Amino acid sequence: MSEISKFFERLGKLIPGYSGYSDRNSIRESDYQMRLYLQKKIEALLYQIDKSKSSFDDETLLKIDTVQNNLRLFSVKIANQSYGYSAMFDDKDSETDIREEKLNSLVNNDKEMINIIENIDVETNDVDGLRSLEKNLEDILIKRKEILR
Repeated sequence: MSEISKFFERLGKLIPGYSGYSDRNSIRESDYQMRLYLQKKIEALLYQIDKSKSSFDDETLLKIDTVQNNLRLFSVKIANQSYGYSAMFDDKDSETDIREEKLNSLVNNDKEMINIIENIDVETNDVDGLRSLEKNLEDILIKRKEILR
């Protein structure tokens, strides 16, 4: 079992309704569950930011509010991404390797978003770190859209 498979197997146990990327019939639902998980992680991050706002000065508070609004928008974007898998796994496409390559790219993309969100430390009051998080997540989302083309 590959490292990616093990990662998602462990992560899947935490996400209700997640059944894995390997089953063609459930791949759309699994992707949706992963995106909902990402959305919940972002919402938890936003809650942590709200809790730490009392320690910010006015200038930093304005910057944090902007980042928070952008993260809220990202949260909506990630949950509303198109599934995009029907064409990728259409039976008339005989190039299995290409489909698996796209799927592995998508899995790595999701894993990258999860790792970035889980490794941010809000309590350091680092506005630049939160801005960097926001930009990195947007870049990864763009990569996701390119994978599904």
